[in-house]
Order: sequence, then C-alpha cells, then structure tokens
Amino acid sequence: MSMVIDVIEQFNFYKIDYCIFKEFDLIDKTISGDEDIDILIHKNSLNEAIRIMSEIGYRKCVWPKPLDGISFWIGFDEKNGNRSLLHIHTKLRIGTKRAKELRWSELERTILKDYTTNNNYSAHVIKPEHEICLLFIRMILRKHPNTDDYNRLNELNGLVNFEDCCNNLKIKEILGKRDSDNVVMSN
Repeated sequence: MSMVIDVIEQFNFYKIDYCIFKEFDLIDKTISGDEDIDILIHKNSLNEAIRIMSEIGYRKCVWPKPLDGISFWIGFDEKNGNRSLLHIHTKLRIGTKRAKELRWSELERTILKDYTTNNNYSAHVIKPEHEICLLFIRMILRKHPNTDDYNRLNELNGLVNFEDCCNNLKIKEILGKRDSDNVVMSN
C-alpha cells in the first residue's frame, strides 16, 4: 500500500505505544506524498519505533533548528513514487509553525491511552473529543490557520459537542474563562 501504512501496521504488530494526533483525516494525501502525518510515540517505545521506521526506509532529517521532542523522518515510497514525511513527537508540543514552545503533557498522556482504531488501517488515532481541543488551541497559537484547519474544525464540531469534551475546562482555563463566561463553539 504505502510506507506510512507499513509503519502503522508494524507499530501495531510490535505494540508500539503511539497515537496519530494530527492530520489522519488527510491520510490519502499523506499516502500520495502531499501531506505529512504527526505521530506521538511514548518515549519507552521510541527505540523500537526508530528501528521499524529505519527498516521500512525512513531516514531522520537533520533540522536547522531542532525542536525538543519532535523529529522529522523522510522516505521515498517506491510503491507510490513519492516522498513520505513523518513528524515524530515524543512530547505533545504546540505553538507557531516554527516554534513549538508549549507542551500539553496532560493531553499527551490522555491520547496515548484513550484513542480510537475505528479506521481502515487499525491506526491508533486521536479521538474527536481530544482532537477538537488540540486543534482549537493550535489554531489560536498559529495565528493564521489554514483551510485544512478550518475544515477539520467544522467536521469535528459536527461530531462532538465541545461542552462534553473532557479538556474543555482546560481550554477555558487557557483562555482565562470561567464556566459562567459561557464559551460555546458553534457552526
């Protein structure tokens, strides 16, 4: 199928503690080389994950400004004739495109334990109720969200009620709001 799907299958087979937390909705674009995919890996599974990615054909990129807890892996997918890019995170860091200055360790622990596998690849994927909170904060920090961000936020908003999300209180805290301030997301 593709290198990225091979990685997912091997992560599952070897019981790697991981969760795809960003852009799994764009998996077809990832397979065709038009998108990357972001995977959070528990630090205890990292060495085995590196072995798997290397054996499949990914190579770690040297990045001009290393980001703590984030590495970039690139491979050439001979099956599809295109490049394949993985962003591997050992820390759930969020921020602007060039600087990921915040770490959301509470959500990091949550999504590594509480994920969904209801997809064609049995991939461990962030649940919508966690993703909407993460995406909301990422969009605020990004300052100039892109069309994919808005499209995904609208999709997620149709799937889950923000008020029912376990992290909505954390979002309100980050925004400096109280429950009585009535922060509501709507279409």
